Amino acid sequence: MTMKKILLLASVLSSVTVLAQPTINSSDLKPEEGEKFIITSSSTYLDVSAGGSNQTWDLSSLVAGTSANLRATIPNSSATQVDTYENEEGIICHTYTSTGVHLVKLSGVNAPTSQLFSDTKLILPLPLTSSSTATDTYSASATFQGITSGVNGDVSISVEGYGTVTTPFATFNNVLLVKTVDTYNTTANGNINGANQVTSYAFYKAGMHQPVATMFKSGPDNNPTYSSNFLSSYSLGLEDLNNVVFAIAPNPAFDGFKVQGDYTIESVTMFDINSKAVAVQFDTASNYVDISNLNAGVYQLHVKSAVGTSVQKIVKR
Repeated sequence: MTMKKILLLASVLSSVTVLAQPTINSSDLKPEEGEKFIITSSSTYLDVSAGGSNQTWDLSSLVAGTSANLRATIPNSSATQVDTYENEEGIICHTYTSTGVHLVKLSGVNAPTSQLFSDTKLILPLPLTSSSTATDTYSASATFQGITSGVNGDVSISVEGYGTVTTPFATFNNVLLVKTVDTYNTTANGNINGANQVTSYAFYKAGMHQPVATMFKSGPDNNPTYSSNFLSSYSLGLEDLNNVVFAIAPNPAFDGFKVQGDYTIESVTMFDINSKAVAVQFDTASNYVDISNLNAGVYQLHVKSAVGTSVQKIVKR
């Protein structure tokens, strides 16, 4: 091979960013006590069904609609269960184990009373990788004013790809795109009301305890309805703060800073004064955080390691 061809090949290879295939475990998804999220709904739908390796999905054009405030609580110091309050009214209960995330109860969320799952609904198989697939059946029931209602269904879950997604909130690297087909029947006093189907495409990232964006297609193929939502605010809970201290220097910083500590850094996330995540570049080889794209101001730095998360203030000049 001639030197000209070698240099050309090296140039092409250097211009391609290859992301490692992500793996997401229960600890990467389970919220902490007091953790808060804002999920913003949208009537905009973008086709993200084309999967594959090292994909780039641009969802920045999603038009914001109404928002829901979510707050996580852990009942009785449960090792697996997390209750998420929606607008301080409805409660969504999930369990997190090494093999999966399951929905176990709905209360006041699109239902007048508690809907208990006698056969829990699989939300995600774990660990979640680029080749994960799973199927599951589920059933739930509730009684209100003498009427017993229920739902019975099955879900088919598959990871369609991985890569980078940009939402109106932020850009997220190393995300997994998860497709879920949920087919179910609703009943009232034993009478079947009919079959329904919802197909969703959700983007998951380790360390972000809610999907960063989800596309929904509901109803029959000849007359579907479309919607979406995205994570628009995120703050860690009380038990996840300042468990581990890392040194950051320089602080204040102009273009960037280094993070040093006794533990391997898994991820670095920064938030502005409105608790909104901002896009930064983190070099894992040097532990250098590039903040040259940020405006001057005060930010909150979240450094995650295997033993906890450190939260510190960083000033950008």
